[in-house]
Amino acid sequence: MKFKDFIIQFIITFVVAFIASAIVIFLYNLIIHGTGRFMWSISFMLSFTVGFVIPFSTLYTSKKK
Repeated sequence: MKFKDFIIQFIITFVVAFIASAIVIFLYNLIIHGTGRFMWSISFMLSFTVGFVIPFSTLYTSKKK
């Protein structure tokens, strides 16, 4: 996997993880706290972490073979 492929995979994974975490956090706040609000900082940090780890692990396992 080249650097350009890594960046593309990072962006795709980041966007998917950000949307999923934003929806889950919104629903959690709506159900548990009774207020439907987003926690952007948590969604962003989680998305950045997942967006980096998944393409990096794919890169590492593909080089190992």
